[in-house]
Amino acid sequence: METTAGAATEKRTRRERGAGRIWRRGTFFWIQYYDQHGRQVRESAHSGTLEVAKRLLKRRLGEREAGLLPDRTAHRVTVDDLAQSFLQDYRNNGKNLRWAEKCWNHLKPTFAAMKAVHVTTDDINRYIEKRKAKKASNATVNRELACLRRMFTIGMQCTPPKVQRVPIFPARLKEANPRSGFVDDTQYRKLCENCREAWLRAFLAVAYSFGFRSRELLKLKVRQVNMLERTISLEPGSTKNKEGPTVKMTEEVYLLLFECIRGKGSDEFVFTWKDSREVLDFRGLWASVTKAAGLPGLLVHDST
Repeated sequence: METTAGAATEKRTRRERGAGRIWRRGTFFWIQYYDQHGRQVRESAHSGTLEVAKRLLKRRLGEREAGLLPDRTAHRVTVDDLAQSFLQDYRNNGKNLRWAEKCWNHLKPTFAAMKAVHVTTDDINRYIEKRKAKKASNATVNRELACLRRMFTIGMQCTPPKVQRVPIFPARLKEANPRSGFVDDTQYRKLCENCREAWLRAFLAVAYSFGFRSRELLKLKVRQVNMLERTISLEPGSTKNKEGPTVKMTEEVYLLLFECIRGKGSDEFVFTWKDSREVLDFRGLWASVTKAAGLPGLLVHDST
């Protein structure tokens, strides 16, 4: 039942529909306002103090004007809903969608059906425990959780927001130093001898000679390779320090790259499979090459 003060407040605020209204019901004050779609919303202030209710109403009206008013259906949003926005972001921005989908496929059994508002730090810790029990590396788990965090971030940045918070994630798992264990000339030759794919042989030569990272090389296009001047140029922003270095080819690199780009257009990738498909993931091939060379477990970074 509304109090006399509450009834007076209701009578006063009804004359100003856009300003909302406040009334008391039992222990707590309640507020009422209209969202950006003209739908009536009633919400408890969870407080018996009128000033608290006034501040909440003022905040909601401000969020409405800014288009940031929480969606009334936000409590029904699942992590799968957030994942679809995340994958759409990868498609729209030309990112590595296959990699994002692979991460989501690991996350999906645990989180897909969960309501986003119900995801807790404990849930994330249980996921980590589950993945480590399946022998997933710390680096792999960190990448998967980075995707999950990004899903919540994108959800918060929507209009209206799909979620109001990002769960607190545990500290990143400690990863092995990816740059440790550099190969020497003898090991490099062993790797070369066991490269059956022409593109991988050339890839290895460029990586070993200039220290470029694998993701930089896999995105290398024919137009960045000048066979007349014998140079390779990375585009600005593609490297870790955002610069675009140009290097002079060695004779070995020149001969191997010549075979890789022969017959290709300027916008085609330098390193491709035999059927001209872009190389997105070659971990299986790399594992077989390192095993055959007597260097099992060697990371791609170690050869650069």
